[in-house]
Amino acid sequence: MIEGTISFIEESLNAYLQDKMNFKEERVISSNLVEQDGSIAIRDDNRVVITLVDLDQEASLKNSNRIEIRQGGSVKTVLPPVNLNLFIMFSCFFTSANYKEGLKYLSNIILFFQGRPLFTNTAYPQLNKYGIEKLSFEIYHPDYQARNNMWTILGIKYLPSIIYKVKMLSFSDQLVREDLPAITTLDQNNTKNS
Repeated sequence: MIEGTISFIEESLNAYLQDKMNFKEERVISSNLVEQDGSIAIRDDNRVVITLVDLDQEASLKNSNRIEIRQGGSVKTVLPPVNLNLFIMFSCFFTSANYKEGLKYLSNIILFFQGRPLFTNTAYPQLNKYGIEKLSFEIYHPDYQARNNMWTILGIKYLPSIIYKVKMLSFSDQLVREDLPAITTLDQNNTKNS
């Protein structure tokens, strides 16, 4: 699902920018910015790079066991899904000679998500192939120290960029924890009189 989210964003943003900026080449790619050995991971200049920089669990939807009723009245207990928010960074990896062009791309990325803060599988059926029901985008702006730490961890100098918090992916394997048979009779001998 995480890779599907990134792929969907990459495909959608490429189509939008190709139309908006009138070019044929795909300039939006998903990649690390730096290889594990410290070398630059991007082979071509003048690209927008999509990078997953963090994820967290949506605490507001953390529940205890979820109970579902199965046909025939029996009850099964399953663990609640894990709901994750993704923090996705869009970096403009442009040469110094094309710095302003990179800023145009960044502006158009902001326009893209301003006009499309919500993607549903009804409006965007291609989400179904990734098992995604909906994605919601909001700008995430960490404080200065957190941004500095992020660039240090990523191992690269600052690039013009923006981070979006993408809500949310729901992971569930529907593993049954307890399967209880249907209640068909009540034993009235064990009830107390009031």
